[in-house]
Amino acid sequence: MADGYCLVRLVSHTDWAAGTNLMQYIVLIAVIGILLLQLTGSIPLDSVGGSMVIALAFFAAALVVAIHEAWTKKRGVLGWIVNIVVSFVGAFLAALPAAWLW
Repeated sequence: MADGYCLVRLVSHTDWAAGTNLMQYIVLIAVIGILLLQLTGSIPLDSVGGSMVIALAFFAAALVVAIHEAWTKKRGVLGWIVNIVVSFVGAFLAALPAAWLW
């Protein structure tokens, strides 16, 4: 890509809706939350519960992103449902490569 380092660079910040910067904060908070849970020892690493806690945080972040996107785009009821379903499918597909590494 000649103009930028990634696909995000192809869209200028002025083209974004007013609330889309919040998605970056949502993801950052989710990552910090998972790291905090790991650093405090709240996630048991020797059982299935640890993986379940990380998955719960990951899917909770996906739900928050879906709700935020539906809210800022002023979607109807069907749009909200589709947004949430597509967000969970996307989160599940994004988590598959991590599951394959284990």
